[in-house]
Amino acid sequence: MGRHFTSTLGIFLRAKNTTPCCLLPDVIAAAPGGAKSVARIGIQHLHDDASEDHPDFPTIYQDLSLIDNFFCKSCPALHLALLNRGIIPTMIRMLTLFNAQTIDNIDITNCVKMCYSVLSRAFQSANGTSWIVQAFDAGLLPALLKSGRRLAQLDKFSSNHCTDLLSDILCQYLVYRSVLYSAGKVLRRVERLNIDQDVAGPLWDGWLLFKGLAQERIKFVIQTENDDVEQNGCNRIGCDQTVEGDSLLRCASCLSTRYCGKDCQRLDWPSHKSSCQELKRALQEGTFTPVSESDTHFIARLVMRDAFAHLEKLLSYIKEQGEPTLSISSLAMNLNYTTVPVTVTVVRASELRGIDDCWDRLIQQAQGSGGDYIFTRAEVRRGDLVPSVGNLIPAPVRRRS
Repeated sequence: MGRHFTSTLGIFLRAKNTTPCCLLPDVIAAAPGGAKSVARIGIQHLHDDASEDHPDFPTIYQDLSLIDNFFCKSCPALHLALLNRGIIPTMIRMLTLFNAQTIDNIDITNCVKMCYSVLSRAFQSANGTSWIVQAFDAGLLPALLKSGRRLAQLDKFSSNHCTDLLSDILCQYLVYRSVLYSAGKVLRRVERLNIDQDVAGPLWDGWLLFKGLAQERIKFVIQTENDDVEQNGCNRIGCDQTVEGDSLLRCASCLSTRYCGKDCQRLDWPSHKSSCQELKRALQEGTFTPVSESDTHFIARLVMRDAFAHLEKLLSYIKEQGEPTLSISSLAMNLNYTTVPVTVTVVRASELRGIDDCWDRLIQQAQGSGGDYIFTRAEVRRGDLVPSVGNLIPAPVRRRS
């Protein structure tokens, strides 16, 4: 695969009178080594061009544009190959390079915009939670905030599209305890950098939104950990170290399990090996990994807290129905965490029957409780999917039928 591969395939992918994305799998399959080789060479070309003493930014933009096109959904094998070759840390390194440039150059600005596009696509991949954690650990937030002056040079549509990465996509993942642990670390790192509005530019409002939401959720994580001691600490059974959740080290292979230090990670390897390899294989193959017990537990606690905080929604719905004998347990609360802030609505629980057998059982339990419990449905982001999680919680207000 020659050095002209980048420009040739880039022209092909951007052709206006064909359907190139549909043909991309065939093109990749014909390449020596398939998707893995194409991903490796594409990223290597980018590294080589960016490593020049005097980088040629139009060429780097061409490399980035090609990689962005590689994320076409019609070729999931290439999408996965890029993720597994470290495309997310690579984009963060590219942003760091562009941020270090002092000259005003539209080609650099276009390169920054393309990095945002690649990252946005990556975070909406299967197992997006793991990729978000990887990005935070690799220094995503400082790199984004320092690119603000470049975004200020874009047209309003492009600038808004880029700022959505921080104010929308990343905020949607702040329902996962694992993401909040990484967010806690990176918030402290950003605070030490003293980044102000002049540096962050168009990102400033999104940054304040993200920071405020993250700090509020992290505070709730700490509260739940104080209530549930077993939820906090090192993964190695028998470890008696007391370490704050966001100070734990994460297994670099599965991006999931946490330890108080390298010694505990080494001692726990015989027990962790099997699950680690299974989780790593799922990431490599793009199959959804189960939401961890820790994340599931936290989401359930978050749903209950937010349901109680929106009691007025429930009371308003009951008042609007005009049914004096209406039981709380015949209703359900829907919490949509893909919006910021969370959107809460109330519906009849009967409207949610027939969707999931487990939900049906929970709804039946609620309706048989005489007003003591209510069914909740939480919509949360998981890559390009928005699954719904059903829970049974104590009714925010007692109103028996």
